[in-house]
Amino acid sequence: MSLGMMHRDLHIRPSEGLPRAGSIYEPALRELPGLAPELRERTLVWLRGRRDDRLCHGAFYPGNVLVTRSEWRLISWRRAFAGDPLCDIARTLTRLGRYSRLRRWYLTGYFGKEPIPEEELQRWSCLNEVAELYASGHYNPLKSMILRRRLASIYQSPASG
Repeated sequence: MSLGMMHRDLHIRPSEGLPRAGSIYEPALRELPGLAPELRERTLVWLRGRRDDRLCHGAFYPGNVLVTRSEWRLISWRRAFAGDPLCDIARTLTRLGRYSRLRRWYLTGYFGKEPIPEEELQRWSCLNEVAELYASGHYNPLKSMILRRRLASIYQSPASG
């Protein structure tokens, strides 16, 4: 079983009792300094339209997979949440690197011959960065400005959602 196939198998499972993605991302968007109110609202509308019922690991990458002779085991569940699998995939891609062979192998394992939803993954990647900045508790003006610009380019028009 490939890493991508393992992750896909995880995402078909329900996520009862875990925090919802909105509880992670909405506060981060509300607190991002300098974000225009209409852009914040447009982003929140998009976020609220995503599914939030699948088991997401939150830190799925090779370092959290133990391999034995007979099985693979996933460790480090402290960031698990209920959410859209694409959010979890975007987090994994960040850990794997943008141009690596491992990234391509992972995506092929996850999606097979299905088209890869690049635009959705870019949206989630940006929101993941916003959430990480918020969780760090440290204000970084340069990072905040970069994230505001990325959000503006992704959610630039009402038709983008």
